[in-house]
Amino acid sequence: MTDEFSTNIDSNPTVRKSLRLITDVPIYGRIACIHAFRPEHRDTDLIFVSTERGSVIVLSFDQQTQRLVPEATGDFNDPSSRLADPGQIGLVDPQNRMIGLHIHQGNFKIIPMFHSQISLSSWNLLVNSSQSIKGKGVARPPVPGEFGEAFNAKQVLDELHVISLALLHEPIEKHPTLAVLHMDSKESRYVTQYEVVIKEKALVLKSAATKVENGSSLLIPVPLAAGGGVLVVGEQSIALHSPSLQKPIMLSIKATLIKCFNQVDVGFRYLLGDYEGQLYILAIIFANGTARELKMTPVGQTVQASSLTYLTDGYLFVASHFGDSELYLIVPEDANTGNVLTLCKTFSNLAPISDFCVVDIEKQGQAQIVACSGAQRDGSIRIIRNGIGVEEIGQLDDMEELTGVWALKPYSAARHDNVLVLSFIGETRLQKLDGDSMAEMDMLGNFKTAERTLWCQNLSSDMVVQITSQSITILTIEGWTTVAEWCFDLGASVTHASVYQNMILVSLGGGMIHLFEFNDRELVMKRSIQIQVEVSCLHICKMEELNVCLCAVGCWEDNSVRLLKIPDLSEIQKEILPGDTIPRSILLVEFDNLPYLLVSLGDGQLFNFRIGKSLKLADRKKITLATQPITLRTFQSHGRTHVFAASDRPTVIFVKSGQLLYSNVNVREISHVSPFNSHMAEGALAFASDGALKIGTIETVQKLHIKTIKLGETPRRIAYHDVSHTFGVLTVFSRNLPNGDLADISCLRLLDGQGYEVGTGFAFPHEDEPVRGRILVFKVNDMRLLQLVHEYDIRGSAYSFVSVHGRLVAGVNSNVMVLRWNSDTSLLELQSMNHGHVLALSLAVRGDFILVADLIKSITLLQFDLATDSLKELAYDADSNWMTAAELIDDDTFLGADSSMNIFALSKQGDQVSEEERQRLRPKGWFHTGELINRFRKGSLTLHATDETLALPAIPEILYCTVHGAIGVVARIPSDETAKILSTLQEALKSVVQGVGGLIHSDWRRYRTERRSIKSAGIIDGDLIESFLELDRSMQDHVFTQVATQVAGSTPVTLETLTKMVEDLTRIH
Repeated sequence: MTDEFSTNIDSNPTVRKSLRLITDVPIYGRIACIHAFRPEHRDTDLIFVSTERGSVIVLSFDQQTQRLVPEATGDFNDPSSRLADPGQIGLVDPQNRMIGLHIHQGNFKIIPMFHSQISLSSWNLLVNSSQSIKGKGVARPPVPGEFGEAFNAKQVLDELHVISLALLHEPIEKHPTLAVLHMDSKESRYVTQYEVVIKEKALVLKSAATKVENGSSLLIPVPLAAGGGVLVVGEQSIALHSPSLQKPIMLSIKATLIKCFNQVDVGFRYLLGDYEGQLYILAIIFANGTARELKMTPVGQTVQASSLTYLTDGYLFVASHFGDSELYLIVPEDANTGNVLTLCKTFSNLAPISDFCVVDIEKQGQAQIVACSGAQRDGSIRIIRNGIGVEEIGQLDDMEELTGVWALKPYSAARHDNVLVLSFIGETRLQKLDGDSMAEMDMLGNFKTAERTLWCQNLSSDMVVQITSQSITILTIEGWTTVAEWCFDLGASVTHASVYQNMILVSLGGGMIHLFEFNDRELVMKRSIQIQVEVSCLHICKMEELNVCLCAVGCWEDNSVRLLKIPDLSEIQKEILPGDTIPRSILLVEFDNLPYLLVSLGDGQLFNFRIGKSLKLADRKKITLATQPITLRTFQSHGRTHVFAASDRPTVIFVKSGQLLYSNVNVREISHVSPFNSHMAEGALAFASDGALKIGTIETVQKLHIKTIKLGETPRRIAYHDVSHTFGVLTVFSRNLPNGDLADISCLRLLDGQGYEVGTGFAFPHEDEPVRGRILVFKVNDMRLLQLVHEYDIRGSAYSFVSVHGRLVAGVNSNVMVLRWNSDTSLLELQSMNHGHVLALSLAVRGDFILVADLIKSITLLQFDLATDSLKELAYDADSNWMTAAELIDDDTFLGADSSMNIFALSKQGDQVSEEERQRLRPKGWFHTGELINRFRKGSLTLHATDETLALPAIPEILYCTVHGAIGVVARIPSDETAKILSTLQEALKSVVQGVGGLIHSDWRRYRTERRSIKSAGIIDGDLIESFLELDRSMQDHVFTQVATQVAGSTPVTLETLTKMVEDLTRIH
């Protein structure tokens, strides 16, 4: 099982009009609070993180390693205490003297930070000798900014219904002040202030409860430069409470709900974001050095903000849970539009996903997820697919024997390419871009068109180099006249060539390698060497990060790779590749200043090496990308270097967070490729596929691609009708009524069927659950409009539909109903009903089997009998689980998800003698995902099953989507032996792959509910398994040794077979 999106911390530095991802760190926990702060004597910020289970980590960022480093850790989980109603609230004292945590009701946790301006005697605390901020401390002198031992304040917070907390700005010599916004039993709201006396481990009442607006929901601390105190933000007013004021300053505002804020300057101005995505600036207006009034001004419309972060130079990051996060530039007001916000970049966010379907729209064997995503004005339909798409913009036919393609510029300093050099077995053709069309060139002067070209490239001074098997020719672009030429002796033949700037490298038979240099219109041989084996491929390139020019050579007989130094061609290292397949393409490349050597073999395997500062090859890794030889070429996309691996399974290789990643290209087969940056399309590629030369642009290089269809309302359910190729989407939106009330409106929208069934329920405040509803049957008429053809009244609400043998099966409150459509009368007719559920929340079907996910009673398996149109209960889960989704893996195995963010697998017990035992589903596996799963669907984002995919170690069966925007894959492991190997590998990795801040993988994945907590079993964490590929070679050897020892006695496992098994797993999602 693996997630495409997980609980991670991302670090992004600001650059002009963009953010660039630096590191992406998985956290073994759900992040509840996160704050950046800068303690005394620190040049950079620290990040304070707490998880929902009470773990606390303080992280710093190491500029050298580009990694987050734990500075302090703690675990404040207390199962005996009740969690606070508003969820966790974490606070950092503005003077950096303490961190406060409100995790459990009535308790306030304090983590002291030592400050040089406060005497040690004022603290009376111990300092820990380790990173832990919980546990027994040892007496030693503290360091400024260091954390002391955490403790609960002695006084219990009497304010049980806490809404918001804030640590206020106070002079360094005074105690920190805690402001508490709370609500009493009559729903009146108050603000109370306490002094935090760290020496006494106490909260001391500073000011009694002050009545505030009943809609108050947010406290904003005001810096001392702006007079200090606190802003109390309500639905209809904002109040400034300050010790420098005799009474609060009040500002009446239009009714809204402010969800987040960010301080812009020293404290005179604040950015506020409301629930509708409206952004405001709140200013404290001063006169004669005293705050006199508050002024709030609308700034513009953004996505619904969950948090606001003012970065620098006018840049604002708007993070959202209900839509895409956005980066804005705040600019002077536009005279025409009045806008002060310029959108610079959007960051995809799928949360919350309420429903989805899996559809192969183009019938190419590649499924896509079409999901209901977002909420309210940021609601949308998202189309999510695997791999990188290519948009074709041109094509040249009759290119079956194409052996190579290169792009040329009209002159050396030109921005765009305008000529394509096409090499065939016995000739070379040139195609020139003329306007928006390509035309074959004639009048090519001395350009050798009657020979196959091995390499062609622009040189400086408006020259071009053409390399054939018999010669190296330097020509002018204008007129194609020869400037310099080197012809090889009769019988000698160039086999491979590579060019970097003015350096030309060629290999001949017998292992001869020649290095030429073109300067001052003269071609000179600089160095020649002979190796003892034939050359199979070569590449020359300067590695800017290492400030050295290198040459890489692949060889035939010994399957070796040699790294040579330019200009003397001295050998730096020789690496023998395992196996019998020879290297066919080799490439030196720098990904984000990381030097790599890539080597592809004739059987579709790819080796990659890191090149260290000593110029030695290290950290060898192998992956299978294709079944045929691969040709490697670099190209640029959005200012970054990537590698295109052309083969029967085209792949783009790129780096993210320092790791090589591979994303398949959604084109069936590509034999040759070249960048073709034309005026028609920046960053385009020319590639040979299906006997034609095609020109196209590729999408942004990433693992998943997301297309957005904005709705402006909340999508709730989606269904696809294959015959009419339409999607039916149920949505909800709010509308103001004439009397001022807000009403929720539900509607069915058609995107782009013969018919749709819609289940409804009438919900009234005085009813615990709906007692009546309707099943509405719609059809799509010839004008592509929805037409209601039938209403069927039901006693309750229809929560789920499935179709079984032409029957409609509906989950209605505590019943599962079978209905038949009578085509003669155009009516739905009830055939049978299955009782005994609490609330049939979700249904899933496979053949005759129907799986019922009950809100409380877990899972029940039913069987439909077509002869009698009835349902029979076969088996049930005797446990009680609050279900959210369920699906059938096969006829005997079933998957469920509960509200505690777990998944579990159940199986039938058909081999049991006792009828009672056969009616019970047996637990087969359980696992904590950390994600609230809304829906399972059968399907996969990778290609449909073939003989090869069926041989994979795991076969993707089910996709799931979650409230938090994650997409997950559940794969079935068909072999018991493979399951044992992967399970053993998982256990070995747990001791090697350390969680950030000491968080433990086994604790994170424990199956937990309110009643019990047990170790996960029967389900393997795919994300952890794939981390094996990120380990260096020595660590991989260590892990392999543990695995080989545990699985001894079965089929022998080698490091190569184990690595390939894990690599194959990366291909299933």
